[in-house]
Amino acid sequence: MTSRIILASGSSRRQELLKECISQFEVVVPQVEELKYSEAGNQELARQNSILKADATASAHPDAWVIGSDTVVSLDGKSFGKPSSLDEAREMLLKLSGKTHDVLSGIALINQSKSIQISEVVSSRVIFYPLTDTLMDDYLMNHDPTQFAGAYPIQYTLGTLVAGYEGSYKNIVGLPVERLTEILKENGVTPS
Repeated sequence: MTSRIILASGSSRRQELLKECISQFEVVVPQVEELKYSEAGNQELARQNSILKADATASAHPDAWVIGSDTVVSLDGKSFGKPSSLDEAREMLLKLSGKTHDVLSGIALINQSKSIQISEVVSSRVIFYPLTDTLMDDYLMNHDPTQFAGAYPIQYTLGTLVAGYEGSYKNIVGLPVERLTEILKENGVTPS
């Protein structure tokens, strides 16, 4: 029997990534206020936000399998979400410059009618080059950093801002489809 699957996200990147493992799914953009901080740390922040998004959507679609996800860039215990301005983006990039940081993606899978709620966090590492003013100016003039946690998308900055990474590349883009596929299989979810 096939299952109805909903992605609780308006992110075009997450939708593209999910298409790699699921051919048919619905998209519902959750109307939630994301948490900015968790006393338990950035892994928990990513996990809580993924649950928040999935849970808000699952309430209206109790028979569906709802996927929520949230990505947090983390350096020295500080979280870097989407910058609200170019100035804030520049500040973030300066802090990440020449350092290695973590990219944490929370994933939640909820089916209310089956009383199932699973949530995990997948972690990858990203190594930044030391950034010059010229490099940052060029990047900020040609890209919109306000759409990305940490002010950068790895798919456009690998080799310029980003020197390399460890772990799941797809996790860094925004959805750890490798682990998500395993979770779906473990729960007998057959995509329609």
